[in-house]
Amino acid sequence: MPSTRALRRCRLVWLAGFCAGAIWPVRAGATGLGNLTYTQAELEKPIANFGGEGPDKWATGPAGSNTVMMLRDVMLVMASNDSGAANGSFHVYDVKNPRQPKLLKTFDGIAETEHVRELHAMPVAMIDGKDILVVPTTTGLQFFDFTDPLSPAPSGNITLSGDKGGDYDNTTWMVSWAWPYVYAGSTGSGVYIVDATDPAKPSLVTKIATGELGNFRVGPTYAAGNFMIVANMDQGTTHFSVLDAGDPQQPFLLATGTTPASLYSTLVVGDRIYGAGTNGNYAFLKWSDSSVTPLASGKSGADRGGYCTYQSGFAFCGQSSEGYKKWDTRDENAPKLVGQGTDPEAHGGDFDFATVLGNLVYLGNDHGSGAALVPHSMSPDEVAPEVVKVYPSNGDVKQPLTSRITIFFSEDIDLAAVSAESILVHQAGEATPLPGVFSRSSFNAISFGAKQPLLENTTYEVVVRQGGVKDLVGNVISAETKIRFSTGATVDAPIADPGGSGGSPGGGASSSGGTTSMSSGGSSGSPARGGQSGTGASAGTTVTSGAPSLAGSGGSLTGGASANAEAASGNAGCACSLPGRSASRLALPLTLAAIAALRGRLRRRPRRAA
Repeated sequence: MPSTRALRRCRLVWLAGFCAGAIWPVRAGATGLGNLTYTQAELEKPIANFGGEGPDKWATGPAGSNTVMMLRDVMLVMASNDSGAANGSFHVYDVKNPRQPKLLKTFDGIAETEHVRELHAMPVAMIDGKDILVVPTTTGLQFFDFTDPLSPAPSGNITLSGDKGGDYDNTTWMVSWAWPYVYAGSTGSGVYIVDATDPAKPSLVTKIATGELGNFRVGPTYAAGNFMIVANMDQGTTHFSVLDAGDPQQPFLLATGTTPASLYSTLVVGDRIYGAGTNGNYAFLKWSDSSVTPLASGKSGADRGGYCTYQSGFAFCGQSSEGYKKWDTRDENAPKLVGQGTDPEAHGGDFDFATVLGNLVYLGNDHGSGAALVPHSMSPDEVAPEVVKVYPSNGDVKQPLTSRITIFFSEDIDLAAVSAESILVHQAGEATPLPGVFSRSSFNAISFGAKQPLLENTTYEVVVRQGGVKDLVGNVISAETKIRFSTGATVDAPIADPGGSGGSPGGGASSSGGTTSMSSGGSSGSPARGGQSGTGASAGTTVTSGAPSLAGSGGSLTGGASANAEAASGNAGCACSLPGRSASRLALPLTLAAIAALRGRLRRRPRRAA
């Protein structure tokens, strides 16, 4: 919390219409997900139930469900049948009080939901003020407009040849949407790339056969900028492939890799892969454009592992009858099992799905005996999100004019906080953001696609602004991240940075919260937090690199990393959130004249060049 002096200064500056430097505190839990404290008796036990056959039974549609998402202020649950059979139902919940979730809307019973099948991801694109969701069907893909979650409506659909709605054969198993392109992993059919520039009229761009992918049936499918990462979901050796999809009409294979662990499903966050599989096996890997390399493996229990999500150094993976398992992955060489939870009342449950939401896990169960919200921590979630990895990476050159950008975070991001104000994509040297579309392309991933092709021989900059995006319970990102890439052979150098925002002049991230550079393919361990610990700094500019999330700290922010830290000298500036702008921060220039008019005197502090 800023001191009384800092808050008073922030109010005075705000009256003049200027604000820079420190962060105005944002109340945790300010979004639609309650961020509560739980008792020891509640830890790793259900506090609320969904579906099944008891009092929480849904009135219509299937009783089972798998993954969920927070769509701005509501939780969206898609009820589905096991083994990929149609039909599907969408349930919209108010979870401001997770102990007593309120069902607000059930959406089903129309032709478009009759073909919806079990989904394993929930990509959303924010197109011209609309929230558009894409889901697999028994024949291909269906798009829905959930801008008003209490009055959703179907949009377009596309039939994918060969899709017949099976479970592991001839079916769309997972989708990732880096607008405008949807990547549909479709088991034995390979991968379909669909142009959904207009989701009312999606069209097929190309189909990548399994023989061009590494000769395996494709399940997990993820976009990472111009890359695509796919894996199988069959028993036995697990196969991975990395493709260059910069030209979506002509994608090609870059690298392959395997792990002897028989993984069922895998999650990509940055350049890391988290997987759970048969006989309680777990594996953690690193991917690049030249290899897929195992890092560590583990084992817990005996039942089959399912689908994983990730939050601030911890992987949460469903494990069929055993509930979810919580792995501390911050030590890449020795991941540790640190928690597990289940629903003992859901007899015969298949708890393959573990979706982490703040200090809760939505424990999905597609066998229809009931899903649950389970606390994985008694304390509220107060850990700020971090940038884990950006694609294209800093310093990348000769990027295609069709480039999409993907930013991986240490946890899922509140879509209400994603905009051109919080994530700026622009031509280097220009202040105007590129017109484009942001999408939640996969778990923890926000992608951006420009509406017009990029320019040749041009440098572009991606800025994740300090105090802009926030996680699902309202914790704001505490450090600014900048990367530059080019469509030409060189990257224009940025203007010299005099030091941390509001910090003392000079120095690097380790001394005064200044800018930490990013390497384009580094292998450093934990990502820097908030410009790292500094003296007299208020959260400098941080750019992460290389190997991020497995070694990322799950602890609280400290020193210059603190979103609320005031400079030690007592002269920190202010970057407060003006009334009515809860989803962003206005970082306006702080002029000496404005301050002088209000305070008479204030020692001038260095600023970043515009």
